[in-house]
Amino acid sequence: MVNKRGRKRKNEMYFGPDEEKAVNDYLASTDDYERNQIYNQWLREPLNKMIESIIRRYKLYRKGETFEDLHSDTLSFLMKNTQDKQLHMKISRLRLKKDMI
Repeated sequence: MVNKRGRKRKNEMYFGPDEEKAVNDYLASTDDYERNQIYNQWLREPLNKMIESIIRRYKLYRKGETFEDLHSDTLSFLMKNTQDKQLHMKISRLRLKKDMI
């Protein structure tokens, strides 16, 4: 039997079933107030933890920029991509409906 090298992997997920449901609810919602509530209650902490891990894992530090600035830039990037993906999903659904008619 061959021993594996390195440390054991922790089985801590950023997003469990509750957070996954919150992401789906967030994407499905069109009301900004509701989206803010979902984000603040369910998504803020897992996203912060994930962003901190990404920054440290890939050493994304920049000269002259604080960790907080880098963290907020990364969060903005993720949220922008989420909105873009949501827009693309709506467009593809409209195209699919048009093709069905």
